[in-house]
Amino acid sequence: MQKFKTLDDMNLGGKTVLVRVDFNVPMTSKGEIKEDTRIKAHLKTITYLSKAGAKIVLMSHLGNAEQSLQPVAERLTSLLKKPVTFIDECVGKKVQVAIKELSKSSILLLENTRFNAGEKTNDEAFAKELASLCDIYVNDAFATAHRKHASTYGVAKFSKEKCAGFLLEHELKTLHEILSNPQKPFVVITGGAKVSTKLGALKALAKKADTLLIGGAMSNTFLKAMNVEIGKSRFEEDMLDEALNIIQIASAHNCKIILPSDVKTAVKLERDTKCENPGINSINPEHQAFDIGKNTANVWAEIIKDAGTVLWNGPAGVFEVPPFDAGTRATAKAVGDTKAFTVIGGGDSIHAAALCGITEKVDYISTGGGSLLQFIEGVPLPAIEALYK
Repeated sequence: MQKFKTLDDMNLGGKTVLVRVDFNVPMTSKGEIKEDTRIKAHLKTITYLSKAGAKIVLMSHLGNAEQSLQPVAERLTSLLKKPVTFIDECVGKKVQVAIKELSKSSILLLENTRFNAGEKTNDEAFAKELASLCDIYVNDAFATAHRKHASTYGVAKFSKEKCAGFLLEHELKTLHEILSNPQKPFVVITGGAKVSTKLGALKALAKKADTLLIGGAMSNTFLKAMNVEIGKSRFEEDMLDEALNIIQIASAHNCKIILPSDVKTAVKLERDTKCENPGINSINPEHQAFDIGKNTANVWAEIIKDAGTVLWNGPAGVFEVPPFDAGTRATAKAVGDTKAFTVIGGGDSIHAAALCGITEKVDYISTGGGSLLQFIEGVPLPAIEALYK
């Protein structure tokens, strides 16, 4: 791995430090935080900067451009047990004044960067404005490292000094070690909606893993590719050949792919709806599969139990809607109980782990979703490259 500067290389006392964090946490319709793992993940970096006497300015996105970060400032205040000032803008005169008034070790959280149209387009003017707010730019947001946005990529180009925060540094080291030298057997659990969003990672994992457990709606695409009648279940027509290709890659690299042997189905996705648990060759033509079945969950649990390393990215079913949470809950329990080195990555998987109460049992939680998949695939992450340049 290339070497970039870290916080240990910086003279921080009295400096204004702009930190790109990832506070993109799940929220309720009322604007309440459902789960705060991603906030807690940055506490080490923030606390270190505070103790070093830096003036700390935090920036993040939340959702797209409709949610305010104010509830996050309140949660962060509670977690740090010190005040975090929130300002409802991320650049401009009001922000400049607020930063000028900061004292050493104090913390300011800027408003959602996606409120500015220049964020997603990596607008140079917006990136320059962000860089002008600080003496040092710190990227601590692995989860957004795959995005070439103004607050993750452009700002680094115009910052006087730049480095990685502790979370970003630790994420990269840990994931590199897991993927280059995992304790065997290496078991990967993957789910979620689409094969297409994880195509490159699936191909890479098919060459690295000993066993690949595939659930979620993406397993429907694999089953359909193998001529299984899946009723009205969701699948990706244009990914059928790619699914077969992944199976071939896995076979060539002695990776065993385990698809569901049974599924939980219903006419439509509704909370507490009447459902069935047929074998994959007996799916009702009018039903859709929304979760792995009981037998599949038991098979997975046995495989996970005997693993050396487990990487989990993507839920086994629509876990937000009971009774289709059973497969994900059973998977979470197995991950929590195994003696293997366990890694969970991606927002949905982190949320599922928290709901199932296994967060404290997991050896490592990666905040990354898309960036984790890109890292697994071996594709360079733009925000990391920006720290080298």
